[in-house]
Amino acid sequence: MELIIVIAIMAILASAVTIAVIQYIRKAKISNVLEEARAIVNATQNATVTLTTQDFDLNLDKTFTKSDGSTISCGAITNYWLASAQSGTVANESAVDYCDYRIASEVLIELCSDGASSYRFLDFNGAANNPIGQNCKNFFKTYGCPGVIVVYDYEGQVLMLEYFNKDILIHYEDGEFSVSDNDTFIGSSKLRF
Repeated sequence: MELIIVIAIMAILASAVTIAVIQYIRKAKISNVLEEARAIVNATQNATVTLTTQDFDLNLDKTFTKSDGSTISCGAITNYWLASAQSGTVANESAVDYCDYRIASEVLIELCSDGASSYRFLDFNGAANNPIGQNCKNFFKTYGCPGVIVVYDYEGQVLMLEYFNKDILIHYEDGEFSVSDNDTFIGSSKLRF
């Protein structure tokens, strides 16, 4: 009987330790992905400032619906442009989305993204508007890289970011970062291409 009681106490302690370890690991993952998201926001803001000081015309041909319901012209960086810039594929300067390509290129420079960087987008081969509206986990399984959507305005401010990595979706809007409970990226009703 005493042996059963000892085993039961050990099982309770083991389960408590397991729960604590799982929670610690999740907090560490969130912290890591949050830092990556912050770095992307800062790099995007620096990239837009760099280009505007070079008199680069920010051709913002997309529309974003802000949290207050108003709409604004914007540019958007997605995995498509980051992968193009990282792989060295050069976009046509007369293309409508050339601005997004240039911003993505500058963002990668800001992130010091080389072949050994943790920001790996080279495996992405989807469309320019991916991952908008896609399931986060399915996107990661399909392309094997983090999902990124960055929306910026004429002033170089990041209006919104969604970044999915390590099973964590970070959402940034109105100057606030949060861990999103959604399992899909924002849809085309919020960001129109």
